[in-house]
Amino acid sequence: MTIRKFEFYDKLRGWKLNEVSFGNFNLLVGLSGVGKSQIIEKLNSICHVGLTSQKEDVYDCEWKLDISIEGFNYIWEVAMSSVDRDRNDIHLIGAYDVPYFIKEKVICNGEEIVSRSKDKFLWSKDSLPKLSKNESAITLLRDEDIISPLYKALKYFIFRQISSFIQPFDKSSIKRLRHNYPTLDSLRRAKDVIWYVKAYILQEDYPSEFELIKEQYKEIFKISDIKIGTMRELEPLGFQIGLPIQQEWFAVGIKEFAMSDWITNNRISSGMLKTLLYLLEIYFAPKGSVIMIDDFENSMGQNCLPQLTDYILRYSNDIQFILTSHHPYVINNIPTKWWKIVTRKGSEVTVKDADSIPALKTGSKLDKFTLLMNLKEYEEGIQ
Repeated sequence: MTIRKFEFYDKLRGWKLNEVSFGNFNLLVGLSGVGKSQIIEKLNSICHVGLTSQKEDVYDCEWKLDISIEGFNYIWEVAMSSVDRDRNDIHLIGAYDVPYFIKEKVICNGEEIVSRSKDKFLWSKDSLPKLSKNESAITLLRDEDIISPLYKALKYFIFRQISSFIQPFDKSSIKRLRHNYPTLDSLRRAKDVIWYVKAYILQEDYPSEFELIKEQYKEIFKISDIKIGTMRELEPLGFQIGLPIQQEWFAVGIKEFAMSDWITNNRISSGMLKTLLYLLEIYFAPKGSVIMIDDFENSMGQNCLPQLTDYILRYSNDIQFILTSHHPYVINNIPTKWWKIVTRKGSEVTVKDADSIPALKTGSKLDKFTLLMNLKEYEEGIQ
């Protein structure tokens, strides 16, 4: 799957994203506040709208998503219900009923297969009985052959941040997961399994594959070993003094050279944990996934950015990446053909391909980060 184009209009807040085109690898760059993070957040929001009933943040929003899936081009076009703008609690979550679909279209290879309005729901031009207006046509018709690929594609929009490690280690739950996902491929596709649970199963059931992750991690950080286990196992003292003794708790442990004790996640830097998350997330992502990373360099040090950037670039033929970054190393080492220059005029956001900007087509010996800083499109990114 590849996101080809995306546009979004939040009429309630007046925020508009003009149509943006994406390739296999996309680096969103621009001044702080232009809307880079918003673009990723909106993609994440519409994914949830397509798959769940969690729609609190899309009142009075419209969007159009154009994606390619295994040779088929899908367009998903939506308008959501509005709210009373005169109410004082307009921005309070829970102040309103869940927003519902007032318009929805699904087009496949130029043929309209779903057309929905307040009063009718057409499926291949045939009228359907009244269906839930709070659920997307993609969810309602997910078992239909022509809709199923679109539903599955939305499940592989990956937008994750490091979650808390203070989670119980439940042996019966892990046993059940191993039964439900008996192969490595099925484990990769387990959308709702927490990443460190996947990592634990990989370590225990596919040690040679986990070793690949370890070796990649050891190229970035000077450590001798890494292990996913329990706090009781990896840091008994910390377990005894900090957590209830009636439960086991997940932990990540690293071991430094000439050290006998494990260093667990409560004493591991956020950059080291984030690097491990990215390595595992990319490893587990099925071919055709879309991985979105906001502030890619956040918490990262100079010692891990080069290798991690190279690691991501190696996977860009099989996985679509949409990243945001301000970091000179990241910007300098990603070809300008993959840059997307984000600008904002008022509340209207426009994204330009770097290839369309003549100033970047130069033989200048200035590094690319400096060229970017000197661009009119960058300097005047917010108007």
